[in-house]
Amino acid sequence: MKKLIKILLSSLFLLLSISCSLDNEGVNSKDYESKKQSILGELNQLLGQTTNSLKEAKNTADNLNASSEANKVVEAVISAVNLISSAADQVKGATKNMHDLAQMAEIDLEKIKESSDKAILAANVAKEAYNLTKAAEQNMQELYKEQLKTLSDSDEIEQVSDEIKQAKEAVEIAWKATVKAKDELIDVENAVKEALDKIKTETANNTKLADIEEVAELVLQIAKNVKEIAQEVVDLLNT
Repeated sequence: MKKLIKILLSSLFLLLSISCSLDNEGVNSKDYESKKQSILGELNQLLGQTTNSLKEAKNTADNLNASSEANKVVEAVISAVNLISSAADQVKGATKNMHDLAQMAEIDLEKIKESSDKAILAANVAKEAYNLTKAAEQNMQELYKEQLKTLSDSDEIEQVSDEIKQAKEAVEIAWKATVKAKDELIDVENAVKEALDKIKTETANNTKLADIEEVAELVLQIAKNVKEIAQEVVDLLNT
């Protein structure tokens, strides 16, 4: 009788442990599916936002030519650089979502993490470029006004030339930071491409990797938009 009770108890504990395990798997599966759908929704939203920002970036030339007033022209420049900064934040969020879903699926691909790390770096560089451009607002106005006027007094010219030299230095620093941000965003797109290629080579017999591939495809479209925003702005400001 004791043996029978032990066997029954052992069977009961085994059934309970299996049931708990299945319940946990069900919860984890539901959590994962919910997270995946949430991320796909957010990525589609980011794709729409970056597509609109790209259209706006292509209007940079029109914005610059809309007025000959120094403050208006400089505002257009600052707004254009801010487009790069905002877009860089968006691709940072997109790559983070991809990395988060991969972690939840217990998929450890170094290329996914690398793309996220590069996007974080690019966003920081783009933010610095915007801050420097904004800080150089008065300097840019002075340079623009200098192009529109001719001074006759030599003493005043000498004095203004020193100011203009300092203004040029400040603007040059901001410009180099903006170009660097563009280069970093090109690197982000390349990193996402590499991550997607790696995912594709390991997708066979792994449903969750197929999910990550779907996410990575969207992230790549976002990264491409963001890179093109940066290139468009830099090319137009460089003319």
